[in-house]
Amino acid sequence: MARSKAMVYTCCAVVMLCVVAVIVCIAVLFRHDCPDGTFSIAAVAADSATCSKIARDMLQGGGSAVDGAIAALLCTSIINPQSMGIGGGSIFTVMDSSGKVKIINSRETVPGKFKADLLETCPKTIHMITGSAWIGVPGEIRGYEQAHKLYGKLPWASLFQPTIQTGQRRFSYSCDPSSIHPLRRYQLDRATKKVVLR
Repeated sequence: MARSKAMVYTCCAVVMLCVVAVIVCIAVLFRHDCPDGTFSIAAVAADSATCSKIARDMLQGGGSAVDGAIAALLCTSIINPQSMGIGGGSIFTVMDSSGKVKIINSRETVPGKFKADLLETCPKTIHMITGSAWIGVPGEIRGYEQAHKLYGKLPWASLFQPTIQTGQRRFSYSCDPSSIHPLRRYQLDRATKKVVLR
């Protein structure tokens, strides 16, 4: 009786191993690659197809996720100038492969000769305030540089090249440039190929 139980358990174990082996063989033999437009290791999402493709190319060229992010952000500054640009600031949140999170704060800063009571001198009625005291010192590129030094793989200049090339050829804005500032009208000067204020 004990021998027959052992035989039954052995047969069950062999059958289970055979089933697992068949499943593994089927999975290996009939494995499908990811369909076009998808990635098995990484993905990129920017707010325009042009910038997403630039970031994707950085990853496919051996770049890190930070290289792709910087390239996409540089691209976004010309494709969607109303959303962001190199004259502002950024905050990077990066999680490395060990799970450690690093935050890089490169927001705009106050000019060096800022008066501590500047906000107290604001008028009580709403109107346009001018002057250099109201302009923040951009931190965007310094933040990109710091993130690249910590996590970048590709040469620094190579992150800028796709955006420079995009800017040198015709491309579409994501919005009407006049919507950037509703009180001003912008027009493309065909002779100089520059957007001018009207």
